[in-house]
Amino acid sequence: MERLIKLAKLIQGANVLFSNIARKELKTNEINWQQVLILEILENGPKTMGDLSKAVDLSNSTTSGLISRLEEENLVRRYRDQMDRRIVWVSLTERLCSA
Repeated sequence: MERLIKLAKLIQGANVLFSNIARKELKTNEINWQQVLILEILENGPKTMGDLSKAVDLSNSTTSGLISRLEEENLVRRYRDQMDRRIVWVSLTERLCSA
């Protein structure tokens, strides 16, 4: 049990450190590590919602919620494919492209 408590405290400390760095780098308080992974994936160019879900190993609905919060922070944008309206693309916004 002692090792478990130590691990929990280390994770808590890492979470605080992560939040502080994310706040400075992205000028937002509302971001988690999964969203940072999504932003990293999008640095290589736009991806479909399905591709992002697979890349972060989360359900489509969970990924959609993460993307919605990134949109609220103006970090990403969603748009429909011109040829197939069922496909939704996600890309970084100018806010991150110029950073």
